[in-house]
Amino acid sequence: MKSRDIRKFRELVEANKHWAYEVAFSFVGDSMAAYDISQQAFVKIWRNFKKWKPQTGFRAWLYAILRNLCYNHLERQSRRAETDIESVPHLAAENTDAEKSALDEEMRRVVREAILKLSPEHQDVIVLVDLNGLKYREVSEILGIPVGTVMSRLYYARRHLAELLKDYWEGNL
Repeated sequence: MKSRDIRKFRELVEANKHWAYEVAFSFVGDSMAAYDISQQAFVKIWRNFKKWKPQTGFRAWLYAILRNLCYNHLERQSRRAETDIESVPHLAAENTDAEKSALDEEMRRVVREAILKLSPEHQDVIVLVDLNGLKYREVSEILGIPVGTVMSRLYYARRHLAELLKDYWEGNL
């Protein structure tokens, strides 16, 4: 590998490492797993860096790798034995901060699970726009689709997500 390739790779990692972590965290909801996944993505990119065509966009390539790694991680997690609900320690009733934190974590878990029930196209726009705050134009470039398509997918993704979460919200209000 040429020294300019190494330098370019370092620049790209530096410019995208936080974004990669945020994307991974949006999918898996676990900071250590998100860190590991983002590192794995950069290792995969390093191994295939000679194949990268700059005109295709680095973030698009990185996102595709991150998404696949996240799906693989979640698949492995779902295969593990489910935790017995009775083995989870109960929070003390007087500890409202702990209760609020537990409820917030539960809500994030439910939303993540609902997002994973969306089609991959809808997952992409929800993760990139709503969870990572990217602009439509940025998402358009990453996914290689027109801005109008990003907007349309986001509209339908949000509608479907609201439908999936309806029972949860009604039961917990």
